[in-house]
Amino acid sequence: MAVTALPELRGKSDEEIVEAALAEGRAIVTENAVDYRPLMAVAGDDGRDFPPLVLTSNQRWSRANPGVVGRLIVALDALLVANDAIEGEYWL
Repeated sequence: MAVTALPELRGKSDEEIVEAALAEGRAIVTENAVDYRPLMAVAGDDGRDFPPLVLTSNQRWSRANPGVVGRLIVALDALLVANDAIEGEYWL
């Protein structure tokens, strides 16, 4: 579910998004590697849990292309099928 679809998460900080993902057992799918990778590193250094992080890029998954959402969903499904449980960081 997109953060924008959840009124309680709109406008929240990245840290709050991480906490919500952990609480709900969700992964984070984002293009925002610049902010989320350091958060993941700090959590690891501190021994804290961090939700699976799936990183994308606008170059590969351009939102300007009308067919991209369907292809991204297929790629995410393939990631889930290929892994019993996803942990850590993945680039799509």
